[in-house]
Amino acid sequence: MKKIIYIIILIFSFQIQAQDIVALENQKNYNGYESVGKYFKDINGHLNKFIGTWKWQDNQTNPTKVFEVTFYKVENHDTGGYNVDRLSSSYTYYENGVEIYNTSNGVFGGRFNFPNNLNKLRLIYVEPNPASYGFTYSFNVEFLPSTTMAGMPQLKWDVEVILEVAENAELPKIPMNIILTKQ
Repeated sequence: MKKIIYIIILIFSFQIQAQDIVALENQKNYNGYESVGKYFKDINGHLNKFIGTWKWQDNQTNPTKVFEVTFYKVENHDTGGYNVDRLSSSYTYYENGVEIYNTSNGVFGGRFNFPNNLNKLRLIYVEPNPASYGFTYSFNVEFLPSTTMAGMPQLKWDVEVILEVAENAELPKIPMNIILTKQ
């Protein structure tokens, strides 16, 4: 009898721990309540094309402006209600050889918010400049595959202000609309 009760408790505890695994690209189809207990997993490897180091240099107007970002995948990130595979990053920005900032974990989250385009993500980021904390930024990164055998893939980077919560907050110092090249 004790063995039967032990087995029932064991089975029940496994059922409580179970998560429904959902392909990451389908996360946009779930609202907050429907997301509870889900694991939005990058089953099909759609985040992999974004992983790595990407660089932009303003060769047209000021070649001393250099922005570099490194994306990496965080798997099974616990958000408190559901788990998700996501991108995180570190980035540096230089002007005239002077480091404007160098940070890690500055870009968070991300969703495939664009119907039928698994090459484009919307992400949220926080700039490490205290004067910019009055703004919330989102940006889109779009993977642009190489069009030649010798070419490198690129990322189109478009920053937008989605919420201004403080007067006199500075706009971001990083470039707003650029094309980065995979390093």
